[in-house]
Amino acid sequence: MPFHLYAVGPQDRKIALVGESGPLTLQATPSHLRRLNLIADRWGIGDTEGSPGQRVLPLRWRAVPNLQGIEGYGVDLDFEALQRWLERERRDPEDHAVLFRLNQDGTATLLALAPLIDSQLGIRLAPEWVAQARLSATGAVGLHSPLDGHSRRVAFHRLDGPADQLVIVYGVSTAGALVNWRVQMVYLAGLALLLAASMGAGGWRLDRSLRELTDSKRRFELALQSGHVWDWDIAEGALRYAPGFLQNLGVPPTPPDRLTTKLYQLMLPEDAIRVKAALRDHVVHHKPYAITFRLLDSAGELRWFETQGQAFWDRNGIATYMAGTTFEITQRLQLEESQRQTLQRLDTVANASPVLFWTADLLGQRDWVNQRWLTFRGHSLEQELGDGWMDGIHPDDLERRRTATPPDPQEQASCAMEYRLRHHDGSYRWVVDQWLPRFDADQQPIGYIGSCVDVTELKQAEAEARQRGAMLERVFDVLQDMLFVVDAEGRFLHYQGAADAKLYAPAERFLGRVIDEVMPGELASLLRREMAQAKNGQLRDFDYSMDLPGGRHHFNARLAYLTEGNQYMVVARDITERETLKEQRERLQQFLILQLRLASQFINHPLDTIDKEIDRALGEIGEFVRADRAYIFAYDMQANTASNTHEWCAPGIEPAIEQLQDLSMDLIPDWVAAHTQKRALWVDDVQALPQGNLRAILEPQSICSLITLPMNSTQGLLGFVGFDSVRATHVYDQEEISLLHLFAQMLVNVQERKQAEARLHELAAELEIRVQDRTRQLGTSVKRLSQANRELESFAYSVSHDLKSPLRSMEGFASLLVQEHDDQLGDEARDYLQRIQAATRHMGRLINDLLSYARIEQFEQGLTGLALEPLVTEVVQGMRNEIDALGAQVRVDIQPGLAAIAHPQGLAMVLRNLIDNALKFTQPGEPPEITIRGQVVGPVVRLSVADRGQGFDMRYHDRIFAIFQRLHRGDQTPGTGIGLAMVHKAIERMDGRIWADSTPGQGATFYIELPRA
Repeated sequence: MPFHLYAVGPQDRKIALVGESGPLTLQATPSHLRRLNLIADRWGIGDTEGSPGQRVLPLRWRAVPNLQGIEGYGVDLDFEALQRWLERERRDPEDHAVLFRLNQDGTATLLALAPLIDSQLGIRLAPEWVAQARLSATGAVGLHSPLDGHSRRVAFHRLDGPADQLVIVYGVSTAGALVNWRVQMVYLAGLALLLAASMGAGGWRLDRSLRELTDSKRRFELALQSGHVWDWDIAEGALRYAPGFLQNLGVPPTPPDRLTTKLYQLMLPEDAIRVKAALRDHVVHHKPYAITFRLLDSAGELRWFETQGQAFWDRNGIATYMAGTTFEITQRLQLEESQRQTLQRLDTVANASPVLFWTADLLGQRDWVNQRWLTFRGHSLEQELGDGWMDGIHPDDLERRRTATPPDPQEQASCAMEYRLRHHDGSYRWVVDQWLPRFDADQQPIGYIGSCVDVTELKQAEAEARQRGAMLERVFDVLQDMLFVVDAEGRFLHYQGAADAKLYAPAERFLGRVIDEVMPGELASLLRREMAQAKNGQLRDFDYSMDLPGGRHHFNARLAYLTEGNQYMVVARDITERETLKEQRERLQQFLILQLRLASQFINHPLDTIDKEIDRALGEIGEFVRADRAYIFAYDMQANTASNTHEWCAPGIEPAIEQLQDLSMDLIPDWVAAHTQKRALWVDDVQALPQGNLRAILEPQSICSLITLPMNSTQGLLGFVGFDSVRATHVYDQEEISLLHLFAQMLVNVQERKQAEARLHELAAELEIRVQDRTRQLGTSVKRLSQANRELESFAYSVSHDLKSPLRSMEGFASLLVQEHDDQLGDEARDYLQRIQAATRHMGRLINDLLSYARIEQFEQGLTGLALEPLVTEVVQGMRNEIDALGAQVRVDIQPGLAAIAHPQGLAMVLRNLIDNALKFTQPGEPPEITIRGQVVGPVVRLSVADRGQGFDMRYHDRIFAIFQRLHRGDQTPGTGIGLAMVHKAIERMDGRIWADSTPGQGATFYIELPRA
């Protein structure tokens, strides 16, 4: 899309970037664009402006701070081209394609539309899609168009990046037509994204170019002080010449911002026109800049000068800076004039030359050719004069040669072109035809003089050279080698290599430059030394390494001296993969040797000093894998803790073993989870982890990478060995991980050896102590047991005889009265007798429960490993009548093989009481649902009995386990108030604990924990 680019200085002054003599005032800058508060890295977008046929869409970009005083850049997009683009995207004459700018006040300004209606440009609207476009990049809505009053379906696409204020809107009159819009939405969206990306990338390149210009300006200061050097800051319009140049003209010192104007004043007008045109061609079209011009010095003398220069462009192709040299050639031209007159006297020599010479008038009509021409063509002079010679031009080249523009005689420039001319043998030969104006003695143009050179053999040689070059390229693509040709000074002259060759810099950055300018210092010195050896006739073969964008690469190079051209040829090949494999094999061999040596040391080393040997081995492994810290942690599964037992730290790394003792395993769940599953836990890059527990632990310790490997033995998980990288990230490959697993298992063997020997000593000592204690305790236990049995028997007899005997009498007599005198009893008396019977039965149950409560003490002597699933099933089957009578459902979910240390009758009594309570305290009208579960929780076994009954308030949690404590009246739910007290006491006697969790109306769950068998 056509556009005009310019820089903007203070007070909205336009600073010309190409071919202008200085800053010009910005024309017709819209007031709203000047008021824009530009934001870095974003485009400011103005309204469409200008008269029909000259409209533009202005944009502004904020510049970075710089020495040139540039505050920003302006881009005027060609409105007509934008309009044509919108017209092309319309699929139906009734459709509308519109470009809007989103405003901060919630409105949208119309910048361009198809079909074009001039009166609607610049209006502000607030349609429904504006709010959606601020939230979503694409969408479609139905609305009543404020532009023409028609109901339309509208689809929009908002640009992204620095130009996300622009929105492309497409409207159709019917919902069916929107299908076509969705089909072409892909193409419009692609164009929109291309426009946004171009604008964003353009702003970035402008800023970068400005920074580079600022740096280069500083470096040029010293060079400017010597010779006829000049430099031109195009953005500032500042031109600087060496002081000697101005002094030679007798011109007083002139400020840089006015020097351009001063030189144009001293220059002849026609020369000024040529100089400006040459500058414009150079900075815009990249044509070489080399031209002569004339200046009037302070004495009025005409002086000839020759200048050439080179501009510097940013990545957007905008010239920002130019430098060059200017030399006076007045004396040289005077000498050339003398030589020209001499050459005129040598015209006769032309006929003896192999070159085909000719002359023509100002209209291009041939008026003379030399004899060599006539011989070449095989024609007479009359046949070749005028336009007759053109009969010999190849038909495909005739029109091109006929329309070739002759040079302007006033510019005294030459022209040249190639075409095919028929030889006298009938073949066509390629010739290079060059001509330039010729003048009379008064320097008035009288026509042209030219020469043709047969270049057929040269072009054939060039074609063969191109063919050989193409073949050479294919050869290098296959061989994957790189060829460099360097001259005696170390300057790169030629490069040939595959398209994907690994280069330190692109070819265009090092060709024509010496090795010291483009190569690292050490490598440049190496090449210099090898070149010196090769010059003595030795073929050099050497290796070197370089840091490239993809990492460090290794190369093999062969260097030879070419005596004919005093040049060097270097053929290099990337051997990174080969060197990497070699290094990996060597590391693997070293690691295996290290493992074998450590294994033999651990097997034979005395256990009293084995910890020191482990520390030393940990350091060797840590250094080998380039870790900064290596350590061993031991797990205490019963205490649920982990402790750092051994640690090695690289120089400069602070040890942390003292702070890493008795850590709760709950703090490192990721470690425990992986190690429990016998997996290694490793993190290649902590910074790449998502936010979470693992990153929260590692990041404060400045850990970049780590790997931890579990130490699993036949007895379970012992701990883990780990390696931290603090200074840089380290990625462990699968071979390293496998080898580290071997080291971890080696440590497990050492730990098992230590534990086995320690256990052996411990068991021997314990056995001796137990024999002594058993002997002592046996007598005491027998006495206590006998006494306890006597007391228990006495208590049981007392309860059975002294308490139950009166109850049996009361219950018996009450039953006789009801049976034998029922007809004599009134209702009230009958009720009293029934109450007496119920009270005696309740008292009997209470006495039985008290007796059971007293006998719980015996549970301490009968503890044993007990399989839980069969026991629970037996208890449930024993209560099947009560369960079926109530229509209850009982589900048992216990892990197979789960066992606990408990008293069989005691645990059965506990389960019966809990199930009985769950059956009694049910919701009215609902069948009971009971779930019994069992699972391992650390070192204990947890049983739970859950129901969906009445539940209770947790404020009374401790009260329900106290004897004779009830939360319900006896007439509501039968019971003695002793059941849960017995349950609590029985579980305590079995070294366990019991608790409950409940919500009124939602049931209750009783939990039992017993030691794991």
